[in-house]
Amino acid sequence: MKIIDRFSKNNDVSLHYLESQNESSTVTPLVYLPGILSAAEQFKNEIQALSPRH
Repeated sequence: MKIIDRFSKNNDVSLHYLESQNESSTVTPLVYLPGILSAAEQFKNEIQALSPRH
């Protein structure tokens, strides 16, 4: 599974997020918002655990 670092900017606010890509297009996308006080990298284990949503 590939995890990609991305940034989104709106006016003066920059948001860092991680995106994982699944090989299957039949899997429903999942948005995971764990909190605002932690770095995105701290949640890579959760991303990998939630990735194979079959």
